[in-house]
Amino acid sequence: MSGQQHDAKWVRSFERDLQSILARWDPIGVYQSEDDADNAPPGEYDSWAMPLLSRLIRGATDADVRKYLGDQVVGLIGGAEDLVTPSLIEEIRIRWEAAR
Repeated sequence: MSGQQHDAKWVRSFERDLQSILARWDPIGVYQSEDDADNAPPGEYDSWAMPLLSRLIRGATDADVRKYLGDQVVGLIGGAEDLVTPSLIEEIRIRWEAAR
């Protein structure tokens, strides 16, 4: 549903959801456990959430999400694209579909 308007409260709430998903995914092992990721202060991947949300609002496909996250993993942290798993993409898609 591209072009849909969202208020600032909704945007901030969904940004936090994405930050939580990304922290639990934790491709470089910053957090020791999922509990650490869920209760962590602003973290390693928080800056990825808003650009990801912007893409979702504009109608990004799963392939677009995978490409964006893969670019972040490879370009920013020197990881491998295969760290972007199908289960991660599915979790983001499910959360997005439920939220919009």
